Amino acid sequence: MDPTPSTSKDDPVIDLTETESQDKNSNSSGKSGTKRKYVVTVPEKFFSKVSSGERSNVYKCMMGCVNKTINVNHTSLYNARRHIETFHKPRLVEFNSSFGNQRLQDKTHNEVKNDQAPIDKHLVSTKDPPTSKQILTQAELDDRIMKFIVKDMNALRVVEKEGFLGLMQGVVGKLRVKKRTFFTEKLKKEYSNSKTALCLALEKATHICTTADMWTAHKRSYLGMTAHWKGEDLKRRSACLAVRRVKGRHTFDVIASAINEIHKEFKIQGKVNVMITDSGSNFLKAFKIFGENELTEEPENLQYEEDEDYEEDEDGVVYLDLDNIFQEHYRQTSLAQEEMVENENEDSDTEITDEPQEQIKLPYHVKCPCHLLNLIATTDISKIKNPSFKKLKKQVDRKLQKIWNKQSRSSLASDFIKEKLGLLFILHNQTRWNSFYNALNCVQKFSKTKTKELDETFRHFAVNPLTQSEKEFIAEYVRIMEPFTEALDVLQSEENMSIGCVIPTIKLLIEKMEEFGTDPTIIHCGPLVSAVLLGL
Repeated sequence: MDPTPSTSKDDPVIDLTETESQDKNSNSSGKSGTKRKYVVTVPEKFFSKVSSGERSNVYKCMMGCVNKTINVNHTSLYNARRHIETFHKPRLVEFNSSFGNQRLQDKTHNEVKNDQAPIDKHLVSTKDPPTSKQILTQAELDDRIMKFIVKDMNALRVVEKEGFLGLMQGVVGKLRVKKRTFFTEKLKKEYSNSKTALCLALEKATHICTTADMWTAHKRSYLGMTAHWKGEDLKRRSACLAVRRVKGRHTFDVIASAINEIHKEFKIQGKVNVMITDSGSNFLKAFKIFGENELTEEPENLQYEEDEDYEEDEDGVVYLDLDNIFQEHYRQTSLAQEEMVENENEDSDTEITDEPQEQIKLPYHVKCPCHLLNLIATTDISKIKNPSFKKLKKQVDRKLQKIWNKQSRSSLASDFIKEKLGLLFILHNQTRWNSFYNALNCVQKFSKTKTKELDETFRHFAVNPLTQSEKEFIAEYVRIMEPFTEALDVLQSEENMSIGCVIPTIKLLIEKMEEFGTDPTIIHCGPLVSAVLLGL
């Protein structure tokens, strides 16, 4: 049988030279080993063959190019297609369609199809990018390293570390990994470009919501602000506006000035229709004095202070930060001295110039619903005065706090707990929402699945094991607070959450708490249900 398929003038020509060698020792299956060499040519309507070579043929363009020739490999049509895409793009679809249904078949006496892949796999789709590896330029390498630093929040000195340099030298070849000074300057440029792009996006927005929060880390204080708005497609857009150092105490005037400065920097003073913060007294006072509304009145007996850092151990001892007290005394003394100096210089012949002070104006303020729910789960519950509930909770807290302290302060204790229980306890952290619930839920799981090991762990650290009443208390607490923590998780959703979801969520939570209020199986935590309902 002639192995060369019949072709028409406009069809792609496939010159197939086939050498077959029959294995004399083959079995009755009749299979033969074949060795094939393929030469793929293109239709004459596109290219005319000029000469042939060992690995490629030379073709002349027949579509208007003057003395334009290209080399086409025997097994790939990439150069031909690239020429058409570059110089004759309107005929690209016609060229591809010539090979769309063509399949290379193995013409053997048994007419068994060849396993060779179809020719059209060599054609680059008009929609998908080429699968061939692109050459990486120095600029592209610099951009990718910059993204690596920013996205993973790596220090700039990572580009000078021995391990990173060894990795990159084996990947980038002749390209050069630049020094930290280069990426320091590049980071400044990238920040400037990102800020400009964000300002342009905010300029198109008509209504913007911003958020603000303050925290302390590594003995430094920070103010973080974000912005949220609807795009033209009505999808939510979010961006980080700033993370700024705040020196000194977190007083209301410092906070108000910082917020106003960031709003002014991004030119959104008149577009921010609402701002959301936590319920710290410093934020409340800032919006009470400089805000548009007076809905955030500061309670008289507010005990939650964002600018006071304290710790309380299991014995109820409160540690005050004396440094803050001395700084406040020094500030008051300095102000008094400055007033005395100003009074002495009132009659001096100095020129007085009236410089207009910048007016601080903050937008409408809304308390963070998640933070309010967290206060219910912490502050309101701690104020429960029921004697039996208070006593039982104190006993549980004391025992668990001793175990948590052992785990967090001793590696030997952590190793023992891990060996005995298979997992470590989830530690309670006052600054993390749902932290106490997660910690008690972990203890409850251990009490159900590893009761004996849990008791042995308590005895090992000279702590009396949990009694049956205490285990029941933990189980009831977890059961009651589970819907509460789920509501917090729902309200913290990133994309599909809005202020319109707050009231329905709170309504469902109230209904669930009312069910617990009439549940006869709730024995120890009835006051907990009442406190949560009162807070809601």
